[in-house]
Amino acid sequence: MIRSIRICKTAALGGTRYTCKDCGTKHHIYFSCGNSHCMICQGKKRIEWQERLSQRLLNIPYAHITFTLPREINHLARVNQKVVYNILMRSAWLTIKTVCADTDNVGALPGMMLPIRFAVPSFRCHLGHRLCIAKISQSYTWGSDLKYHIHVHTIVTFGGLGTDLKWHFPKRRNKVAGFRELCRTFKETFLEQLKAAYSDGEISYHLNYDQVEALVKSVRWVVNHKRPTTNTFTIENYLAKYICRSAVTPKRINYDTDSNIVKLLYNDYKNQKEGQAAPKLYRRMNPLDAIHAIVQHKLPPYFQRSRYYGLHSSAKYKSIKEKIDPQLKRDPVLIKLMFSIMKQLLNIPSEEMERKCSNCNSINLERSELKKDLLWPALHIRFYNINRGPPKMNPSKTVSI
Repeated sequence: MIRSIRICKTAALGGTRYTCKDCGTKHHIYFSCGNSHCMICQGKKRIEWQERLSQRLLNIPYAHITFTLPREINHLARVNQKVVYNILMRSAWLTIKTVCADTDNVGALPGMMLPIRFAVPSFRCHLGHRLCIAKISQSYTWGSDLKYHIHVHTIVTFGGLGTDLKWHFPKRRNKVAGFRELCRTFKETFLEQLKAAYSDGEISYHLNYDQVEALVKSVRWVVNHKRPTTNTFTIENYLAKYICRSAVTPKRINYDTDSNIVKLLYNDYKNQKEGQAAPKLYRRMNPLDAIHAIVQHKLPPYFQRSRYYGLHSSAKYKSIKEKIDPQLKRDPVLIKLMFSIMKQLLNIPSEEMERKCSNCNSINLERSELKKDLLWPALHIRFYNINRGPPKMNPSKTVSI
């Protein structure tokens, strides 16, 4: 991650050179590193992910629900990231699925999407006499000030599809279930999954399950349920900002060379007043602490950030998409297509036509390939070892052929 970000958009990766034919000035545009944790170069991937998400949503209200782990589990999660994050995602889905199965709430199977990046199995569940839907969720481990704050954001269909292929809304006006029921079910489900992981030997920790349970037994677990809305663009845009980037953007972090201090701009939610934006504060750290604050949110290898459950799982949706009411389906208007039409209507020039020479403002530019400069890292990055070999293979994971 760090090695990728250090050479992102530099000569080490190559790029494109634009030469002004009028004044001869050369402009260099370097390629991005493409690392999923890079805070610089994930704009295109974010738009593409949001586009795919928008296509999968239905023409119904969705609720934004956030599941948060208590801080007493933070250290356990640090040393067992892949297991605990998987349990968190699975518990969030099972919570929604369980409360929606109750006929006093929905009496159906919900749909949900979760982002820390996971591959989601398809579910074929029949609870009671109705089929409900859970949709999209997204999970991450940071707060605005980069503290280790494990939570998962989900988009849940407000209601479910019955076996009669008609939509059934929840009994409550703005929630799929009561707040206390959601929190209690989430807590019980997570602890049940954690106990099973301990029994299977998947957890490596200095405390046993009974000791961990004692730490969180009297703690209220928080599930934040927002009001449902049919205008999901705001939620999609919010989640897309986190699915394809690291925990912080360059605009919020600044290094003061005089004091050797890194300043991080963050939202002070504790002092936020209702109906107003959160006030801004600075968190000051030395450079090593700042690097740790960012790197600690790096996900385990091959960890998938978004998962789809219930009706929105691929297998389930394929089996029923031809049977459901067309009014429940959203018009497949693509974000890229929409922007393309808007550009034509507003006569906005293409990216290539927008490029101008910074010296003479001429648009008469010649494009050419800029090859990688393999010596650039050694010349510009301190302590960079150009002869560094690949990481050693773990002997326990060697494969004999």
